[in-house]
Amino acid sequence: MTTPTPENNTPVAEGATLLDISGDQPPRQRQPTITAVRTFPADAFPLRIIWGDGDNAYAVHQDGFLMRTQSSGVDWVRLHSPGPNDPIPGYKDVFMPIPDTDLQRIVAMGNVGTFTAPVMQPMYSADGGRTWTNAASGTLVTGDQPLGATSMGRDPNSGHLYFGAYLPSGADRVPELRLWRSTDQGVNWSVFHVFPGMSSTTGQPVTRHIHSITWDQYSQSLYLTVGDLQPGGGIYRVTADGTGVEPVLLNTQVPNYLACAIDLMFFPDHIVWGTDNSSELGIFRMARDQIGATNPQVEKTFRTNSSNWWAWPLDPQGTRWMMSGSNDSAYTNIDTACHLYIVGDEGLEVHEVGTVPGQGEWGGPLSVQCVGPRDGKSRFWMNSRFFSSNWSGYFAATMSTGIAVEGRDRREIGAMPTERLHGTATVDPGSSAVLGHLRVPRRRRDLVVFDMGRYIVSGPNTAVVEVWNPRTNSRVGGLQTNALDRAFDIGYQAPWWTRAEKLDAGDVLLLRVTNTGTTSPVTVTGFMSYRFERSRRSDYDWSPNSF
Repeated sequence: MTTPTPENNTPVAEGATLLDISGDQPPRQRQPTITAVRTFPADAFPLRIIWGDGDNAYAVHQDGFLMRTQSSGVDWVRLHSPGPNDPIPGYKDVFMPIPDTDLQRIVAMGNVGTFTAPVMQPMYSADGGRTWTNAASGTLVTGDQPLGATSMGRDPNSGHLYFGAYLPSGADRVPELRLWRSTDQGVNWSVFHVFPGMSSTTGQPVTRHIHSITWDQYSQSLYLTVGDLQPGGGIYRVTADGTGVEPVLLNTQVPNYLACAIDLMFFPDHIVWGTDNSSELGIFRMARDQIGATNPQVEKTFRTNSSNWWAWPLDPQGTRWMMSGSNDSAYTNIDTACHLYIVGDEGLEVHEVGTVPGQGEWGGPLSVQCVGPRDGKSRFWMNSRFFSSNWSGYFAATMSTGIAVEGRDRREIGAMPTERLHGTATVDPGSSAVLGHLRVPRRRRDLVVFDMGRYIVSGPNTAVVEVWNPRTNSRVGGLQTNALDRAFDIGYQAPWWTRAEKLDAGDVLLLRVTNTGTTSPVTVTGFMSYRFERSRRSDYDWSPNSF
């Protein structure tokens, strides 16, 4: 007689011996697990989540409408439809409902400039996002854009709002890095503190970016993280009297720029952070009694798999935090994924709870952050996106101890090229030759160029490859290079090389090579990898060519 096994219904001989060796294994423990409850954008809701708290969330629709859900994303209602020259609130992830106003008072930032030269317009709403008023103090200084949700912070004791500038790549050679403040819930903004910028001549240690502005509930202080790997980079805080900024730990005080952080985790006895782009990646901590010491003691508690970005508490007491990595440190990462960690016990307990993959062969820096208040609620809203990318994956998530379940309607994250032009030509001095052409579609009028370059087959080094508009007889944007390729030049540190915005639908564009020499012909190959996207400009025009 035989008995089938329940797994495969295969008969086995009666009397088989079962050997129990489970006692030789370590006892099983349930580890923290992240569970994606719902993901966006989805087919029914092509949305970009800009803020969420529990079941409440705000999002920008792909057509520019401001939307709100009170059902954790099951149903959405339209609040605001932008008109001509009306900035889309939260275009760059800065969107902050003020506590104790029942989500009625909201402060946000919208870009009224261009993608490469952003001009942030502070604005506020007093009716939950239905109508918006621009700040009376006007726009910020050109280039003072945010990094993400933590670029705006709030002191809950004074009610003051702070905004830290993250200068865009290629435009950060400036003398000043500004920290802005509003003392009247976003009606007026003024410069509160100036850090020496990369081209500063003051002789003070220079800085490049303000990464985050976060509240420490234990010391009742507002902290700033300032990057990058510059002498002035490190951890700062607003002074107790609210009149200035003071350093907590600087890059010059520790080896390998270990004070360079994007976000912080606050525990009762320690300040904990993950290093950003340092040659020594990991989780570090400093005891609070070391603040102000001449030679403060810093401890490394964990070696992470990549550079480290944002963090947020998982309970109101801040005893456990989630921290996200990023795949932007191509020379030190072990892979191209964004790793997620749970950090507890004053930074000593670390669990890796998941990864978010960088999709596509062209992998720009990918990061994951919480886009809601750092209040430790059980459900929180996160995004996973390539740095500086507009459309990306977003999800509402919970923390539990169980098996992770991926949400439905999950889409590929980030941007990747979809088309490629290339060709070879022999060009006489002072002449040009066409390698290929493309046409601007009607609904996607931003040309995003991921890589572009040329190779000299024979002849002098006098050739450039460029994108040319024959209708206007002019070059398109700054799309010209004599480099072998541009992705190598930028170290894959951005999701694309450059983009040309709001082109005219129907225009034919040429990829061509030009011999800038005066004596000899040159044989050259050229290429461009690209895709077209919907306009990222926040001041949508409503002309026939805008769709």
